[in-house]
Amino acid sequence: MATTVRQTPWFDARHARGGGGSAPVILDAGGSVRVAAIDVGRPLRVGTRFKYGGTMWEITRAQDHSRGWVARPVRVGARCASR
Repeated sequence: MATTVRQTPWFDARHARGGGGSAPVILDAGGSVRVAAIDVGRPLRVGTRFKYGGTMWEITRAQDHSRGWVARPVRVGARCASR
């Protein structure tokens, strides 16, 4: 049986209004994956960069109805995906 995780109402409501707030983000470093609550002070979108745990991360996949936000480490000298 597959397990699915439902989105929490507070997360949906804050982002629907355009506010910031903490959001769960999957931090995919290639060899390891973890989830962290990220608050960048504005709604997340693909290309948003933030620093967490001493590493610069960039959102590379948007949240949809079944999956959460995904971020990967920014390579030195790499340009933002949204530009």
